[in-house]
Amino acid sequence: MTTLSLILLHGLGADGNDMQPIAQAIRAQLHHAHPDLQVRIHCPDAPVRPVTVNGAYLMRAWFDLYGLQADAPVDTDGIEQSRQRISQLLEAEHRAGVAWKHIIIGGFSQGGVIAMHCALHLDQRLGALLALSTWLPRSPYSSPSASACQTPVFMAHGIEDDLIPVQALRRTYDSLAKLGYNTLHHATYPMPHSICMEEIDDISAWLVQHLAR
Repeated sequence: MTTLSLILLHGLGADGNDMQPIAQAIRAQLHHAHPDLQVRIHCPDAPVRPVTVNGAYLMRAWFDLYGLQADAPVDTDGIEQSRQRISQLLEAEHRAGVAWKHIIIGGFSQGGVIAMHCALHLDQRLGALLALSTWLPRSPYSSPSASACQTPVFMAHGIEDDLIPVQALRRTYDSLAKLGYNTLHHATYPMPHSICMEEIDDISAWLVQHLAR
């Protein structure tokens, strides 16, 4: 039996419970395709912190947000703190016996930012990176290793997203391609800043195709 870890990170103001139904749906579809596949699910909570763009209101956030514009300042310290925390979860899963190629990390919006930075820093080829309705801000990271660039990436965005415009998908795609990622899939859906069932179905089918067995 193959064990796979699925780590999904929620967006601003939400918590891990928001990602649980998505993770459960993906697990069910993966198990349908591969009945011998055991999928461990992790949907951690971000810490509670004041968020500048929301008037310093306290909420769960992986890092502070100073603005939603592409040129807004970036909370690099907050991103790095969350990256280190989630990277420890990745390391723990590997120590528990899950092969790097069987660890999937993904996230929605702010969670996607952290998922991408974890993958960029890790000197390993992961099972997959899921970047959902997100963006790649400026933050301290070196060029990813050749192994890291082998991680397949699924990117998705809503064409009606009025919080993070769909143009962020193309900018992030171009940035990852320039960094050396060579298996990049992107898709758009007729939705706002959210996740839809068609997207979940597409992610599951894509994972079945790209997961190393």
